[in-house]
Amino acid sequence: MRPNNPKVDPESPAAKIAAKFDRKGNPRASALAKALSLTPSTVQRWLEKGAIPNEYHANVVSAARAEKIAIRPEDFVDARAFAKVPA
Repeated sequence: MRPNNPKVDPESPAAKIAAKFDRKGNPRASALAKALSLTPSTVQRWLEKGAIPNEYHANVVSAARAEKIAIRPEDFVDARAFAKVPA
């Protein structure tokens, strides 16, 4: 998975989810934006921040179901953050 924009971390939750909506598996804003009826610039901001705002999670899950894309709740969480927390 290669980002089109160097500001996008391809391992972020937003990029991984966006890649599931793209036929080539790239974390592009346009495919996810189209599925959610949003502007690509809105989704591009999410990709640059690395996260999809909580208020859109249900919409993403619904759009994924409609397109037969597997999305799980844990897909919205960056597991790398937990690896940095000392026990």
